[in-house]
Amino acid sequence: MLPWLSEAYVERVVFEAPDRVKNVGVRRRLFTRATRRAVEVRDRTCYVDLCGAPAEDCQIDDHIQPYAEDGETVDTNGRPACAFHNRRRNRAAVAATRVSPTRSASGGC
Repeated sequence: MLPWLSEAYVERVVFEAPDRVKNVGVRRRLFTRATRRAVEVRDRTCYVDLCGAPAEDCQIDDHIQPYAEDGETVDTNGRPACAFHNRRRNRAAVAATRVSPTRSASGGC
């Protein structure tokens, strides 16, 4: 093992409990570098089952409970989302908030 140490990358991540990373900064909109890295280490891949995109290639700015709805910017409310699934989730949220046109009683527009 000693010969490989010159080529190794060692990183320390401190967990508060067996699977809980210590929280860093609650009232920020964006995740800090430390919290983003903690989520990457914890989750390892995109949150969508069968996606498999490595967390290092994902966006960690995905709040499980949206920030606009009082979601905290902490590790337990963050998850990695690959570019495709992050866009898909955001488009679905926008589509759900659009107002659809209604037809008048006479059948016209």
